[in-house]
Amino acid sequence: MVLGYDMKKGCNKNMYAQTKNKSKIRGIVIINLFLVILLGIFIFFGVQRFYQANERRLLQEDKMYLMESTRQKNQLVQTTFQLKIGAVTRLANS
Repeated sequence: MVLGYDMKKGCNKNMYAQTKNKSKIRGIVIINLFLVILLGIFIFFGVQRFYQANERRLLQEDKMYLMESTRQKNQLVQTTFQLKIGAVTRLANS
């Protein structure tokens, strides 16, 4: 038997160990790549949810602003109408 040579595997033990280490490293790289892709997907959907919630909030604020401006406009129209009626009644009474 030659020193460092495995007859069953037919290769140098150091070469076999290096091949095994490369295989382990390749497996670790594949797992890490999968985890990075999974993390990217979670981040993407989290950002999407944040933007959707923000969009809903902005739409709700716009809706409230429109309701408030419509209420103010209606109040202004009503006040103007009451002033016109008051002016007409004063003219009629004089």
